[in-house]
Amino acid sequence: MQKKKGNEKIIIKTTNKDKLNRDAAVKGTGPKIIFIPARSRIKIRIPVSELKNNDLIGKNIGIATTVQHEIEVAEALKSKEIIFYEESDQRPASPSKVPPKLIYAGKVLGCKSGFCESIAEKVDCFLFVGTGRFHAINIALCTKKPTYLFDPWTKKIGLIKEEEIDAIRKKERGGILKFLSSKKIGIIISTKKGQNNYGLAKEFVSEYNKKQAKDSEEEHQGEKQFYIFVCDTLNFSELENFPFIDCWLNTACPRIGIDDAGKAVKTIVNLQAVKQFLESSSAE
Repeated sequence: MQKKKGNEKIIIKTTNKDKLNRDAAVKGTGPKIIFIPARSRIKIRIPVSELKNNDLIGKNIGIATTVQHEIEVAEALKSKEIIFYEESDQRPASPSKVPPKLIYAGKVLGCKSGFCESIAEKVDCFLFVGTGRFHAINIALCTKKPTYLFDPWTKKIGLIKEEEIDAIRKKERGGILKFLSSKKIGIIISTKKGQNNYGLAKEFVSEYNKKQAKDSEEEHQGEKQFYIFVCDTLNFSELENFPFIDCWLNTACPRIGIDDAGKAVKTIVNLQAVKQFLESSSAE
């Protein structure tokens, strides 16, 4: 089944499950899901030696975590002397040995790190508490700040290296160039709660078409057709059933456009990366 409006098409199948996916994405409806957070009870305590090893003692730090550690981090941050300690005698660290300023950015929800972006100008770097390396990478990408990862179990701090971030940005630039040169764009929409960005995709297509009509003579504004694909769990092999698509634009978890892009035959680039590029190009 196809629906067409302007340069946008909605591609869906006619099974009951796909109809449910379509309704959930297009109408914002669907079955209600209750999420029960799995909390961790491990105490958040950071050795002073790890601060020294990573040159963090004199830095203003933004703290972020996931829902698993949210309560423990918030409790520990009530007193900096509680969260930092001396390994030699397990005593709380003295004020002279802890960062001068800690700002709690809040919990990272899925792939969203908006709280970190909102305080980025107030801190020198970010410290993500947890084991989800992708969360820390996403914070570094979004805030353009040095980002460290603290593992509550190993008590170790590690820096997300600039080389790793540069490699991701280089891959993104390649995806953006492919998007600009492509005529037929497949937009991936997820029905998962927290990843459903159908409205964002519609807004992007509308704005792009307006810009395209206004600046049709610009080299990077060639005419495009957008096809919207709705799914729950993305099966990369199914993308091969649509060989007419030149490039895929991902609006679901940004991890798809970073870690998993190589699983698809055609290029996958995140919508946010394309939007940021187009906005920066317009501003110049």
